[in-house]
Amino acid sequence: MNQFARQKGLVQQDKVAQLKVAIEPAGETPCAFIEALTLIAEHLGVVNFPALPSQAEYTIIWASGVQPEHQTLNTIHAVYGEEGVFLDGTHSNNRSDPMYETSLATICASVVWSEILRRSECFLPIEVPKVSVSVNVRVNENALHSNLNNLNVHLEGHNTSSNIRDTDDGSSHRRVLLRLDEDDPIAQQLIQRLRIDSPHSQITPQYPAIPLDLPSPTKALSGHITVVGAGGLGTWCLHNLVGGIKESKCASIEFLVFDKDLEVEEHNLNRQVLFTKADVGSSKILATRRWLQSQLADASIEVAWELVDSMALDSYSSAEGGLDLGSLLEHDESSTTTEMAPLSVEETLPLLQTTDLIIGCLDAMRPRVLADLLSAKINQPYINGGVKHFVSEYREFAHTNLVERHGPQVAQDRQVFSCQEDGEVPMTSIVFTNAYAGAFQAIAALQRLAGRSQSTIESTYWNSHTNEVFVTKSSEAPVERHSSVQQLEQALWPKSSPPSPHSPEESTAGV
Repeated sequence: MNQFARQKGLVQQDKVAQLKVAIEPAGETPCAFIEALTLIAEHLGVVNFPALPSQAEYTIIWASGVQPEHQTLNTIHAVYGEEGVFLDGTHSNNRSDPMYETSLATICASVVWSEILRRSECFLPIEVPKVSVSVNVRVNENALHSNLNNLNVHLEGHNTSSNIRDTDDGSSHRRVLLRLDEDDPIAQQLIQRLRIDSPHSQITPQYPAIPLDLPSPTKALSGHITVVGAGGLGTWCLHNLVGGIKESKCASIEFLVFDKDLEVEEHNLNRQVLFTKADVGSSKILATRRWLQSQLADASIEVAWELVDSMALDSYSSAEGGLDLGSLLEHDESSTTTEMAPLSVEETLPLLQTTDLIIGCLDAMRPRVLADLLSAKINQPYINGGVKHFVSEYREFAHTNLVERHGPQVAQDRQVFSCQEDGEVPMTSIVFTNAYAGAFQAIAALQRLAGRSQSTIESTYWNSHTNEVFVTKSSEAPVERHSSVQQLEQALWPKSSPPSPHSPEESTAGV
């Protein structure tokens, strides 16, 4: 499985790899912005970044006040500060508080790289979640009176899976589809030559402006943050959050992180920023804890496998623990004998009941609703994020909830739209949509740790294919979540709301 397999359904990977992009003026561009641009370039698979100015096809220029009509197609002017992130020439001369620097740099780098891929026509005009190569054999069973089911149809020297179909054209012929393994050299040669063009499309340059309200903290950062899911969104949220915490002069932070994926896979590395090739094969949750411990030696870090229904009940029975995955770690060669196992369901309950914020980085709707309910029961906002193909979304639920917004049916939607190899629905994913939403989630968490009851940013929606951004600022009305509890419970458990802690329950999965 190739590292960039999940983004090949969105971009022409060979063109992305050969992009030549320079940064100017190197001496004036903030280090955090250069680091964010470089990190995203690595995850995109850009081979040579930054390029020498004399060799560059595109140049990223740190500057404000340069209006679009005075820019060229090969230059992108970008700046960020306490007023927001701007590619449209807006002046931004005031630096934000340092705790926002990593998140702002990530947001700015995301929209800049999106614009470069747009202008260089690296984007595919349509999402391609899966590509396979098959040999189509049409046979006539009646001609020689042979029964196809008694024959061995194969490609000599190649591993294939076969599928027999009727032609339904009145001929009584049948088709045998011989599908080659994805890593077969012939399949790879053909897949690499696949091109999907939109000959009549015209790329119009975009100049996104993202106005933000980012007040400086009035106290030292402190509190407990719960992150549910350590995949693309979760790792970028943690990356930006940790960057902000490290800029704080004094911080007392506790983490609870959920993820049930049993191992880091190679194709995760194009978008899940905490992991390296050394983590492949390790469980995500233990790899995440090791990274957090390496970054924040003084922080309290707890990890758990997954959210289950019993975590949201008013009382708990140890017989209702949900799925116990702890024994599966016995064969995790990357974990040491002294490494603590993830918390049990019972051990997570007091942490969830006292956490200051729950951040959802999940790949299915039902666990999102469960996380929303847990937040509502402690009258805290729920921070939701989601990415799908070229789209990235963030929303803080401080006065409403997922069921009120999307309808009660979402609480029963267990379909997993996953970028994992074994995901129920195959889905493409690219690094900067994860980075963008994760950065906004981190800003919300930083503001909560700084003592605010809710974030100054209620929601954002970004279509990276068109590079159009929409941001809604918070109304700053007092947080009111208690009224959502009954509505969320009825949607999750419509027949008995909520179920008895002694009755069977079904577990829900995180990323």
